[in-house]
Amino acid sequence: MQYLMPIELLSRLWTMWRIYVQLAWPFLFGHIFIILTIWFGPLKEIRSEIGALRDWRDTDEGTTKCTTVLHEFVEETRQWGAQGILVPMTDFTDRLDSQTSGLIDNLHSRVNLFLVLGIAGTFFAIFQFAVSPVNQLPGGAVNPAQAQVADQTIAQLLAQNLAMPFPVGFFGLIFTMVGHFVAFRKDSQLRSALTVASGRAMLFRRQAAKGQAAAIQEALQPLANLHEALEHGLQPVFEKLPG
Repeated sequence: MQYLMPIELLSRLWTMWRIYVQLAWPFLFGHIFIILTIWFGPLKEIRSEIGALRDWRDTDEGTTKCTTVLHEFVEETRQWGAQGILVPMTDFTDRLDSQTSGLIDNLHSRVNLFLVLGIAGTFFAIFQFAVSPVNQLPGGAVNPAQAQVADQTIAQLLAQNLAMPFPVGFFGLIFTMVGHFVAFRKDSQLRSALTVASGRAMLFRRQAAKGQAAAIQEALQPLANLHEALEHGLQPVFEKLPG
């Protein structure tokens, strides 16, 4: 088995890229269109979400989907915490998981369009490879010179059209792998930022719980010496009672 040297491999890749740009340029523009209009939108939204989660504090209002959920949790904790009610985090974590999963799944789904377009380009190129030689066949009787020219023309068309399907599918796979790699990285960054922001929200709830405990302890402080107050207050009454 022969292995390609790095220089030869780079040369083959450059040849495939050149064929992809020169012969399959409509599909190249299709991939660029997917990047700029279909894939870049969700990616930008995830990047904004990550930045907002990293900068979020319990005093901030929500500017994105996830930070809005965290702000609602803090507001409910502030409202009900003053009444001694502990707000559970379960419902809010379910909403946060739904938001993050929706963003990442949307990005992965759009990445698959690179592969779909690459497969479509491959079938189109194979179809062009199949029908082009038929259109170049001379009609009626031909002399040897015409047959030789026709054979050369058909051979050139076969070589050109057969080289076209592979770069289209190959670069469709490359764009798909790169897109999924970026999506996995953004998924990790988004969940890491969400964990940190959720920790800040839980810290606020613990601080609110400490405040409630202190308020209850302060309210019960006058009752700490209740027995002494009753004893001194009722002592004169007991003394006036007849023996």
